[in-house]
Amino acid sequence: MAWTARLMGKKGVHLFLSKKMGQEFSSLYYTRRWVAASNWGRLNFATATTNRNDVSPLAIGFLSNVTLVKGIDTFLHLVEEVTKRGARVRALVAGGMDPQALELVENAMKRGVEVEALGPIYGSAKAEFLASCDVLALPSRYRNEAEPLVLIEGQLAGCLVIATDIGTISQTVCAGNGHTWSEASFPSEAAD
Repeated sequence: MAWTARLMGKKGVHLFLSKKMGQEFSSLYYTRRWVAASNWGRLNFATATTNRNDVSPLAIGFLSNVTLVKGIDTFLHLVEEVTKRGARVRALVAGGMDPQALELVENAMKRGVEVEALGPIYGSAKAEFLASCDVLALPSRYRNEAEPLVLIEGQLAGCLVIATDIGTISQTVCAGNGHTWSEASFPSEAAD
């Protein structure tokens, strides 16, 4: 990235998805000219509401690349925590799954965790997935997480969005539509 900053020179303007990303880049590469242009700037949405009733299980969704770095193990731990606290839970997992993640999901199912592994989804299937979730979780460990569109899409679909406070996720998750926690506290805090 240093060569990009040098190539653009003093008149170049760098574009970032968040103010935090711009500030971090500026401190690393001594650039002063940058602009934050979030995807939220072009969207209108209402505060999330769900069609939740007390009879159906709580549907907690995970939509991402299904890997450890995206937090599938933490997601499964969250589902088990919520279940231990007496809630009926239905875990929905969508996305391409690596072998290690598949093993974790299979082991959770053997322990009695109700998990539906749907594989990659697109278009109307993605919209249906989000509409079926009460909660959308992204407990990512990816330290350069920028502005995951899935979090915006989840909020627009009416999901309560919960995520780890990593990268610039806290700027993506809007107050009233979601919460963020540290990686260490995510499963227990989010289960409350």
